Amino acid sequence: MAADGRQKSLDFLARSFSDAVGRGDAGPSGPLEEAWAEVVAGGLARRLEAAAWRWASSGHDVGRPYRQKIRFLAGTLKRPESEQLLQKALRFEVSASELVARPEEDFLDDAQRELREKHRAEGLASVCLK
Repeated sequence: MAADGRQKSLDFLARSFSDAVGRGDAGPSGPLEEAWAEVVAGGLARRLEAAAWRWASSGHDVGRPYRQKIRFLAGTLKRPESEQLLQKALRFEVSASELVARPEEDFLDDAQRELREKHRAEGLASVCLK
């Protein structure tokens, strides 16, 4: 993948996290706090981008899994139900490699996981009954 493609992914991640970082325990808001939130978001984005690149590079097709993982992490970690996990990642309590290696189902809440299991069971039943 070209360097500009990786830079776009990095920028996408940083933009995705900057608002969520600003909602953290930063205290009173002001120009200095906002600037620090951008730095922290950029740092997490760089760590995740590097881990996602290493993760995807270990497979056969580098481009697609890498882009999918970047979009998935950006979308998932900025959701309100992932706020605690994002804050842990920002405080280095969860490594970027650990986040990248986690299966998608680990990010789902209980209701979403149950729904996915139900759909999976229904799909298997329909195949077996045909």
